[in-house]
Amino acid sequence: MFDSPILDTAISLVFIYFLLSTLVTSVTELVNYLTRSRGKMLEFALQEVLNDRFNHNYAELLYTHPQLDLLKQKQSSLPDHLGAPQFTTGVMDLIGMQADRVTFVQDEASGIIREHVLRNPDALQRFKDGLTKMNYSDLKVLLQSFVDQSGGDTATLDGLRTRMENWYNAYMEEVGAWFRRKVRRFIILASVMVTVALNVDSIRLVRDLYRDDALREPLIAAAIAQVEKGTPGAPAGDAAEQMKHIKRQLKEIESFQLPLGWQVDKATGRIKAGNQFNSKRILATLLGYAFTVVALTMGAPFWFQAMQRLLALRRTPKTSEASAS
Repeated sequence: MFDSPILDTAISLVFIYFLLSTLVTSVTELVNYLTRSRGKMLEFALQEVLNDRFNHNYAELLYTHPQLDLLKQKQSSLPDHLGAPQFTTGVMDLIGMQADRVTFVQDEASGIIREHVLRNPDALQRFKDGLTKMNYSDLKVLLQSFVDQSGGDTATLDGLRTRMENWYNAYMEEVGAWFRRKVRRFIILASVMVTVALNVDSIRLVRDLYRDDALREPLIAAAIAQVEKGTPGAPAGDAAEQMKHIKRQLKEIESFQLPLGWQVDKATGRIKAGNQFNSKRILATLLGYAFTVVALTMGAPFWFQAMQRLLALRRTPKTSEASAS
């Protein structure tokens, strides 16, 4: 086995970064849930495309359409996701409604006036007829291009739906990039919060790990078990469930008895660092914090892959052992 204090220290440090990165992810997911960030981003993206100032705000209409309205957890909440089939069905129905004819018929027996909607049963033709009712706009040009790309007069319903769904999926990939850039800023903030809250000085942490075999051993065992188990899934559930998940993560970190955190001096009532924070070496401590923040912003998947590679290197036989065998 190729092992050394340096390699074991690296594995231990990477595993700690992995644990802290998953904690940052959990905090970020909780904030996204509480602020409904995904739902707001989806609403913004739909408004960008469907808010047609020359016709109607089809985005608002889509949110009241059953294809989207039924996805809401509460009537006041915004759905986080809208699939391409649901988007296509909803938009085609909204455009087709513009070609529907509404008549009012009075019941001879009761005298009650009832609304009667006449609509074309051919969904494709109904959509085309609805397009002709629209004033010229960017949205109309976009929707007409889907018809033209599907064959124009010889277009089929399946062909039209495929074009619309492909466009929507590509658009949602771009929207996902917008969201990731937005979340990235909070991940940096969450990394700073976790680093300071847990007092994670990477420079001192490396020194303590290198000097203390007993501190490294449980970390390496846990790293091996984690690689065998795989990457943890994203936290799910409501805010209460996500808070429980975060508390479990904190307990796991605490179980390794790492030189982290802050303690209250019972004699003086002052807060002191669990890793012997020294105000005289403030610049070195701030540099250690900076290393930690940068590490945590790289994300748990990065550190999981690094952990896999280092453990694979640790399992590699030494040259002398290989030649002796």
